[in-house]
Amino acid sequence: MGFIGALTVIYALPGPDMAVVLQTSAPRGFRHGVAVAGGLALARATHVTLSALGVAALLRSAPWLYEGMRIVGGLYLTYIAIQIFRSPGFGLETTGQGRATAPTLRSAFMKGVLSSILNPKALLFFPCCCRSSCGRTMRPCGRK
Repeated sequence: MGFIGALTVIYALPGPDMAVVLQTSAPRGFRHGVAVAGGLALARATHVTLSALGVAALLRSAPWLYEGMRIVGGLYLTYIAIQIFRSPGFGLETTGQGRATAPTLRSAFMKGVLSSILNPKALLFFPCCCRSSCGRTMRPCGRK
């Protein structure tokens, strides 16, 4: 019950994932927002799987690897922020002059995957919550 409560609180608070969904769905519509949310869900499932396999322990034991992921993730979030501010009116313009082709659902999906998968805090969050809710005997998959 504590794990579900922690997840509810964490998901209720807005963060980078919510910003990416809003940044995409406001100018592009519901379908693109759902595509981003699907990418975020896939990345979250990947985080859970990697945590179960012990990658979180690897990141904790190799600080340089954690720092590298943190820097790459920060650079990607900075890139997203620059794209938001470079778009005129946050992409809500209705004139068709000089407009590039509309982004595809696949690019929206990949935006969701990348924005979440490059967040090492999420990878470190799952083993902490799982261990506290499942007991201290929980080990990464494949270890006995």
